[in-house]
Amino acid sequence: MTTVGAYGFTLIKESEVERLIDLEEAYFAIEDSYKLYSRGLSTTPATTALEVDHGRLFSFLSWLNGHRFFITKLATVFTGNRLLGKAVVQPMIFLYDSSNGDLVAAIEGRYFAGIRTALSSTIAARRLLRRPAKKVALFGTGAQARAHARVLQLLVPSVVQITVYSRDKANRESFIKEMTALRDSLDLRVAESPEETAAGADLIICATSSSTPVFEASWIREDDVCVVGLGAMGPKMQEIPDELIAKSFVIVDSLKEVDTYGEIVGPRARGYSVTIGGEIGSLLCEELEVPASGPIIFKHHGLPVTDAALAEVLYGRHQV
Repeated sequence: MTTVGAYGFTLIKESEVERLIDLEEAYFAIEDSYKLYSRGLSTTPATTALEVDHGRLFSFLSWLNGHRFFITKLATVFTGNRLLGKAVVQPMIFLYDSSNGDLVAAIEGRYFAGIRTALSSTIAARRLLRRPAKKVALFGTGAQARAHARVLQLLVPSVVQITVYSRDKANRESFIKEMTALRDSLDLRVAESPEETAAGADLIICATSSSTPVFEASWIREDDVCVVGLGAMGPKMQEIPDELIAKSFVIVDSLKEVDTYGEIVGPRARGYSVTIGGEIGSLLCEELEVPASGPIIFKHHGLPVTDAALAEVLYGRHQV
């Protein structure tokens, strides 16, 4: 913790974010934020983006109505950073007092965002699957993928196997080396191909910066699989194949944001019919039901209400 400048706001660095987060508490706070959003009990303007030479700056704002705090999050996405050994996504969260507008905290956002997004995906594992998830296919080996491996093995004990794939062999090996501290009962595997990764999975997590699908629909068991797409942050990016999108029950975090989701606008532009079942918050409020059969897709990449919920929980633990 560091106090900064004349305003005296608190800078919460990555190491303290990691120390303070209680995953179960954070999980339920994020669930509640989705419910509030879908009930119209938050103030959450549409995400805005600024295009610059080699990337984008995204701005996210949210207030859970009646709560003590509101947030703004700024995040840069520069895919070329991968070649420079730098983070592709660099977020920062600013927490304000809703009674007077004071900035009370600035939170370094990479670990925060990874855990927040992984908790959102975990909602899919707990709430959308028709039976407990056992085998997980994880596409990607970056910060988001690592956060997902950590959170899933702690909050979804039914998971017995996680198979990971990245096009870069060195990244796959680094991922496995870092993840060796996961629970003893978890079978953590590295796949040599995307097809090997997806085969037999109950839950597929797409956590890449790919602009094209990372697997083919023919590789998966379509009768009872849930696919979570989170990495395609823009209308020209897509991780999930058109054919699967068109035949799936699609749940999104926000109906207002679907025009920014590559998994939605891409297939539609190519002539596929994409039916969106509704928002995850509506499902959590029991206003929506998962169909009895067929593939399920949960498309999200960071609804600001979840940032507001996690930032409030984190700051509260910091103040104890």
